[in-house]
Amino acid sequence: MRENRRNLRVRLKGVVADLTFTKSGRTINNVKDMSLSGIFVEGVSGIEVNERCRVHLKGWKNPIDFISNVARVDRKGVGLRFLDISYDTCELLRTLMLYKAENPLEAAELFQESCA
Repeated sequence: MRENRRNLRVRLKGVVADLTFTKSGRTINNVKDMSLSGIFVEGVSGIEVNERCRVHLKGWKNPIDFISNVARVDRKGVGLRFLDISYDTCELLRTLMLYKAENPLEAAELFQESCA
């Protein structure tokens, strides 16, 4: 299978997403990985592409809250694209990505643009 996604992904072992979907209600599942554009949450089903979602990440130093929409759905879970991210949330997400990255220097090179 060809990988069409462009961004570096960082595995987020131990991070849990408390998700509240606009149409489908609430679920709590493990986050598989994260990129600069979004996260993949395992075990979520019955969700439609483009459905909005409030996300509360927990399982590391600081809980992180943001709004996302469903970018893709497959048999393993859902890919959520970041929306309406505040400066502080952006910085927390980047810190989480650096903290969990196998190669933090490689991840840091992606942060050429500020969170402004």
